[in-house]
Amino acid sequence: MDIIEARRLAQRIVDAHEASADVSLAIADAATQRIEQGWVFYWNTAEAVASGNAILGLVGQGPLIILDDGSALEGGSAEQPDDVLYRFGLIGRPVFEARVEWSSWKGSRHSGGGAEYRAKARFEDAQSQDQTYPVVLTRASEQSVWRIAFEMSPGAHPHFRTGARLVLFEGVREVARAELTRKQPPDRA
Repeated sequence: MDIIEARRLAQRIVDAHEASADVSLAIADAATQRIEQGWVFYWNTAEAVASGNAILGLVGQGPLIILDDGSALEGGSAEQPDDVLYRFGLIGRPVFEARVEWSSWKGSRHSGGGAEYRAKARFEDAQSQDQTYPVVLTRASEQSVWRIAFEMSPGAHPHFRTGARLVLFEGVREVARAELTRKQPPDRA
């Protein structure tokens, strides 16, 4: 689907929202993105789009994705496009390659092999030290490089980015530290 047809479909959806609102709405064309599955549009009040001032906008609307087959997915305000695609089952978990440094007591058990290892991860720069995420690690090509798949939505945490540092736990014991080195395509749902 080309951008012209996708925008026409997106405009119909925004127009339907405008019909139930008491404010004029507009698509922020400069923010439109092409993704593998289709087109991502962002919309807000016409005043917020024209001025670039988010304070003049609405709260609660997220990305509007027009898929190549013509169907539409609407996201919430805190969602990124990957979150929406994940929620609708179009992509799987976020996946990164990571350099992992195992703690000495775990190093001999996991640094030499093993097809898969499950752990809990916490981002080092997270505000809450109690927030952990289930992860699955699998061996990548070289000895200290592992593939980490997060068992959650990609945008559910703002720290999902290359360069982020993780602490990996088994129970309450720290077993390793990792740095996300390269984002890979998400697992398929």
